[in-house]
Amino acid sequence: MTSPVTRAPGSGAKIVAASPRKDTKEEVELKLLFPPGKMEQLLTAPIIIRHAGSGGVTRQLDAIYYDTPDRALRNHGLSLRVRRSGDQYVQTLKRAPLDGQPFARCEWETPVDSKVPDLTQIPTAEIGAPLDSLSAEQLHPIFTTKVERQTQQLELPDAVIEVAFE
Repeated sequence: MTSPVTRAPGSGAKIVAASPRKDTKEEVELKLLFPPGKMEQLLTAPIIIRHAGSGGVTRQLDAIYYDTPDRALRNHGLSLRVRRSGDQYVQTLKRAPLDGQPFARCEWETPVDSKVPDLTQIPTAEIGAPLDSLSAEQLHPIFTTKVERQTQQLELPDAVIEVAFE
């Protein structure tokens, strides 16, 4: 496994707009960089204060990304991670953005018992290759990340937007 990915504290923001439809697995994600020392200014911006549902939450997130030795998932536009937040583990499979929609992609997320992926929790028939012929034994840790993330949920009339500062 390679070293954790590191960035300077307060160097990025991720904005995720959840789909207004409950039956879709699509998310819209936009990542932005900002200069160090500007996080407090962004957290107290009028648009965030006006639509914030609460004071926000800060979490330490540790994740392990998995793939096969020949990078079968990456070669099919997929990424698989297991993230730990506190005592809980969540497995997330993401598909690369669709052509013409650079910020939208499908995502499948399920709780798992440990830092090891559980492919039985992924709808492999819906996703297709290479998951439909892949076994858990073929997966290996590729890299890890350790991130402190502060999130703020914004309630808008037609959308719920999560702003995450890392």
